[in-house]
Amino acid sequence: MSGPSKLKVWVEDGVGVVAIDSGKRNQLSVDLLTQLASSLLVANGDKNVRWVALTATGMDFFTGGIDWGLASADYDYISLLAGSLRSLVSVMMALEKPVVTVLNGSVAGNGIDLMMFSDAVIAPPDIRVCYPEGSLGLRLLFSTDELARRMPRHEALRLLSGLQLSSTDLVRHGIAYLVSRENLFGEAKAFIRGISEGAVLHRSALKDAQAALDRAELEFKDSLLRKCGGAGLDRLRSAVDEMLSRCGPDSKKVRSA
Repeated sequence: MSGPSKLKVWVEDGVGVVAIDSGKRNQLSVDLLTQLASSLLVANGDKNVRWVALTATGMDFFTGGIDWGLASADYDYISLLAGSLRSLVSVMMALEKPVVTVLNGSVAGNGIDLMMFSDAVIAPPDIRVCYPEGSLGLRLLFSTDELARRMPRHEALRLLSGLQLSSTDLVRHGIAYLVSRENLFGEAKAFIRGISEGAVLHRSALKDAQAALDRAELEFKDSLLRKCGGAGLDRLRSAVDEMLSRCGPDSKKVRSA
């Protein structure tokens, strides 16, 4: 049974907004992943929606990735988690309408998958990108190949090993479009409404989608099962929590583009 919704969903000037609303770090659970997939499908079928914007509430995190505090190390849970992530990415790739991720805050963990499989990414200058799980050798579920395609391999490897990127890095690699923090959603909406309804790029992210998703899901499950046995899950929780404390927006940066 699903728990209370941790999403806010509305339509504004033809833009169907799906916003994660699950606490300061907007972390992901199996239930929330299912809700996200369902909400995106509803937006895709809504005749009043011409574009889809994926974002979150607050200013700290678009998402801090998987909430490992809710996780268990048994095979059934890990299979459910991997399947839920795979289903969400599959839905994103199948949407007929342009999907734009608006980074209200930093993006961490498997939130990188959501960012990389949208058509465009909009970011203010103060956010960071990090993959804390990479410091323990866990594979990023679906975006490894896409990151290697979009940026120099040495930078992709650093990110996948747990080191941070900035919004400036995302812009430099053509992954994000920079807008001011002060008018983030106003500028994002103007950008989105300038996209043709038929202009979708996310479907080309994986040409052999089914086979690639199958392979990535199996590798993700295998990686989790190997790393989370014994005290491994506790180490994972501690490492992710410590890194997320340093991955929030950079308060020293000027909050304008």
